[in-house]
Amino acid sequence: MMSSESLVLRYGRSFSQQVPTQVRGMKGKCFQTCYDWILEDDSLTYCEGYAICNGLVLPVLHAWLVCEQGQVHDPTWKPGKNAYFGVELERKFVLNTVAQTKSHGILASDFRLDFALHRNGFPIHALARQFHQS
Repeated sequence: MMSSESLVLRYGRSFSQQVPTQVRGMKGKCFQTCYDWILEDDSLTYCEGYAICNGLVLPVLHAWLVCEQGQVHDPTWKPGKNAYFGVELERKFVLNTVAQTKSHGILASDFRLDFALHRNGFPIHALARQFHQS
């Protein structure tokens, strides 16, 4: 069985360019805010992994959105010296997983699906188009 960190390292990539966004979510509600946003805007890709922002000592499990140009749209963290490393996930996979688990946050909710992702990795249909192009 893989850890969440191993999953992110295996399937993820780094993101360095964060752009200001007009949508603001509540601090601590990154998973729900990003989920809600992809319901309204299908031009952005849901991304989940680890990030670190100004003032944090260690990376934390976090969600953000990525545009076609690879820029980070983070509705819960202010732009600054933030660093992101995560997995871009297909919209349909995110919607289906949240419906199944009744919880926001794909990695943190995997226990509700008998740790399927941690045991088997992300299925190919879960990975966003950008992953396939790399």
